[in-house]
Amino acid sequence: MRTQMRTFARLTPGYSINIENHIHMVSLYTVWFNWMSAHKARRMTPAMAAGLTEKLMETADLVRLIDDAEIPATVRNRVAMVAFHNQSDTRPG
Repeated sequence: MRTQMRTFARLTPGYSINIENHIHMVSLYTVWFNWMSAHKARRMTPAMAAGLTEKLMETADLVRLIDDAEIPATVRNRVAMVAFHNQSDTRPG
């Protein structure tokens, strides 16, 4: 992990566009390190060593997790926007 932190050095909050992007980048890195990157000597990920999983997570699995988290939030936001616009259309002008 120490060698991976070198690429992370320029992505501190001072260099990130905003804190939200920085948080997303740290989250992706953490998932990659713990669930997708196999240790060379042990030939397993830290999640496998801890007994949390028996298989190596693939990029498609990570994309599926992101989609599963984003789709309900997107639907909630759109429903709220439609409700707001419908409410403002029915007010007497």
